[in-house]
Amino acid sequence: MRYLAATLLALALLMLSGIESSSSAVTSHRQTIARVESPACVDINNAGSVELQRIIHIGPKRAQQIIALRRAKPFRSVDDLVRVKGIAAKRLADIKKQGVACVSV
Repeated sequence: MRYLAATLLALALLMLSGIESSSSAVTSHRQTIARVESPACVDINNAGSVELQRIIHIGPKRAQQIIALRRAKPFRSVDDLVRVKGIAAKRLADIKKQGVACVSV
């Protein structure tokens, strides 16, 4: 229910702001949801697909890839996200800056 409320709020904000680019709209939508939801970190070794998508640059496909990769070999740190296809230094820097992703010890 909270996710639905956050999604509706994000969509309303996007419509009011007049964002036309679909890619920037999606990024803005995810950032708004991340701010509205709990500030607790998302443990990349234990989170489900939906929870992983709270992390910037992580959509459904990358979330599924993270889940598959951690089954084979758990992530030791957030830096290990470079194992995910499409995540390199720039995206990893964005993920770390957002501060949502973590690895429990």
